[in-house]
Amino acid sequence: MKKLTFLSRFGKWIGIGIVVLFLFFLIIVTLLFQREEQRQDNLGSYGAGEVPESVLQWQPYIEQELAKYGRADNLHVLLAITTQESGGTASLDIMQASESLGLPPNTIQDPLFSIQVGVRYFDEVMTQAENAGVDIDTGIQAYNMGNSYIDFVAQNGGKHSVELAQQFSRKMKAQLGWPIYGDPNYVAHVKRYLGEPLGNVGKDTAFGQLQNPYFGQGDKYVVTSEIGWRWGKMHNGIDLAPLGADNLPVASAGEGTVVYAGFSQTGGFMVRIRHDEYISDSGNTLHTQYLHLSQLPSVNIGELVDKGQIIGLTGTTGRSTGVHLHFEVHNGEGNQVNPRHFVDFPPH
Repeated sequence: MKKLTFLSRFGKWIGIGIVVLFLFFLIIVTLLFQREEQRQDNLGSYGAGEVPESVLQWQPYIEQELAKYGRADNLHVLLAITTQESGGTASLDIMQASESLGLPPNTIQDPLFSIQVGVRYFDEVMTQAENAGVDIDTGIQAYNMGNSYIDFVAQNGGKHSVELAQQFSRKMKAQLGWPIYGDPNYVAHVKRYLGEPLGNVGKDTAFGQLQNPYFGQGDKYVVTSEIGWRWGKMHNGIDLAPLGADNLPVASAGEGTVVYAGFSQTGGFMVRIRHDEYISDSGNTLHTQYLHLSQLPSVNIGELVDKGQIIGLTGTTGRSTGVHLHFEVHNGEGNQVNPRHFVDFPPH
């Protein structure tokens, strides 16, 4: 009788065990990837801005510390915070991290240790912000005002605003008896060194997100007027004015078909796009409209355009009082709705 070897006896079970371990590993990797995606979807992030060389010299060390916490996508936010905290100079406690350890300001005298402590504290506030379901700006403000600000925002709408920061500052001053508590304008100060928001540039429709027509140019324009009654009549969109009256390029907010490209007395050179792949919650096809372009649009009626494709330049043609883009979103043809329901524009 032939004697069975170890492999012939147990080879089948070893093979099954290897398959099970592989599947288990695959599931873990998938869950971690989904968690990271969800985290970025919940908070969003920001693109690169203008950061001085005195801060950029520390970028490799900041990247190294962020990697420990799986927060590489927040590099630009950390560079901006470091610029704000250090005043753009190579001071020793460059992230002003001493207070997060319960120490007096500027106790830390080693920039690398400041980065280590500052990034660890940043991860702490961002983790709390994720768990609370608030926005990334709340996490940024919490770096300045402390973790309690996150709970305060979560209890008051879940989205940071200067008004909420001021309320929290007054509350803490009264509670602690301090004349000053934090900087309610901290987020705005940090954003001076940040680029366009990423991840939250658009809000969910049934088939994706619309994009800011000035995507990637967040530091080059301001919102000058909202949708609503103005000067005795309805203003049907949001006005975006380039700083310095520059003719910024205007991009399509989503894939679609150009249904109008031409000139009107009121809108000047303008484009209207039907987005068949973008459906609102009410089941209507979305349309976007871009008015007061500087010249004849670079697209034609019937043309298919991609999301982010340049369709013209900002101008002041038609009935306009200055260089700006008048941007509209229609929930179904002719039914103007607030563009902020579909795109995260900066505050007015």
